[in-house]
Amino acid sequence: MIAAASYLLPILAILLVVPLDQITGIGGVFGAVATVYTVFGPAAEVMMDISAVIFCFVLVSQGAAWMIISDRMQAMADQ
Repeated sequence: MIAAASYLLPILAILLVVPLDQITGIGGVFGAVATVYTVFGPAAEVMMDISAVIFCFVLVSQGAAWMIISDRMQAMADQ
């Protein structure tokens, strides 16, 4: 439930704030986040930079998790 909420709540927040015709593919995600961050005024750019760094960290950690599980599955298949 926590994992599902972690994926769905940010998407729901974006869909509630940004008009649907302004959201497109993967490039639209950061465009939508930038639109939402306009409420922070001058801090919006800093918030966007922080979000980009966190997004990169999430991608690396997800990739590492997939690499670990694929190695384990291969090791289990070899037994």
